[in-house]
Amino acid sequence: MLRRVGRNLVIFQQIEYFLKFLLSSHQHSGTAETLQAKAQAECISTKTLGILVEKYKTEILHDAGEEVPEVERPAGWFSFSYRLSVEKEFLDSLHNDLKVMTDERNALVHHFLPRWQPGSDEAMAEALAYLDTQREKVFNASEALEGVKAYKSLAAFIELPEIQDEILELDVVANLPALRVAFKSQEDESNEVSYLLNKDIGEMLYGRTVYSRSIPDDNNEGMITSYGEPTELSLDYDDLHYFGNGEFGLPFEFDMTVSITYYIFKSDFYLMDEDQMPSVSDHNDHYFEAESEIDIHVEGLVKLKIDPSLLKEISAEVIEENLEASIDTIDKVSVIE
Repeated sequence: MLRRVGRNLVIFQQIEYFLKFLLSSHQHSGTAETLQAKAQAECISTKTLGILVEKYKTEILHDAGEEVPEVERPAGWFSFSYRLSVEKEFLDSLHNDLKVMTDERNALVHHFLPRWQPGSDEAMAEALAYLDTQREKVFNASEALEGVKAYKSLAAFIELPEIQDEILELDVVANLPALRVAFKSQEDESNEVSYLLNKDIGEMLYGRTVYSRSIPDDNNEGMITSYGEPTELSLDYDDLHYFGNGEFGLPFEFDMTVSITYYIFKSDFYLMDEDQMPSVSDHNDHYFEAESEIDIHVEGLVKLKIDPSLLKEISAEVIEENLEASIDTIDKVSVIE
């Protein structure tokens, strides 16, 4: 009997200790001169389990459907916080489970003695069953704390590999102006992206439909069936943006002469000025299949990828040896009138 009482008390104390640790370190804020965690830890250390549970519910658990307002802070302000966002239905269930846990702890600490009747085997059996049932209830309720892991210090948390990766991502964003210069310098020397576009962009445009009022098709559309080389190619390194995980997006644009195929109504064809007539072949009784050359303007995005760990100290040599470039998207194809 006493072993089971002790077992349950230890479980409650473990939960209480965990909540005290979490609530003393889940948020810190201030300037470099005023940032202190000791006072917060001392304040939390004297709170009872019921108060700790209420603070956990209000300060950490958060309804995912509600926005957390941002508070303006003075310059030089540092803040760190941890919140757990869950759907409202699940949040209500967690609140109920946490209440059950608090009630069971209070029942054991303050109201168990009447169940202690060594002279009655029946009463002792009921008390044992009660303690086992209580243990199961507490295990169910403690699921509200699953997924939360405590660390000895903020420094230990920051040293985690996944947190270091997030910090690196922030460093890359902060260092983006210098990276733009480095990527552009590498392109000026190697022409790697320009070569990629000259080599592969035509096949990506082949079969694409373009639209213009100048195309004498019933729908003013034509399909690209052959293509020349890009001209007036521009790579906008000033607008290079970071996708994360070592991937960058580089906007490009260029002009190109292409051949398009479309269908023209025979009577419309014969009404055209001779110098504007396209090359045609018979399609059916009513339409010719026509082919014309037009100039198009193309805009899109090249994806540049490099190992994020190499971005700490970027150089032209590192970029040249490790950069992977591919055409990500063609965003716009317009006819130059």
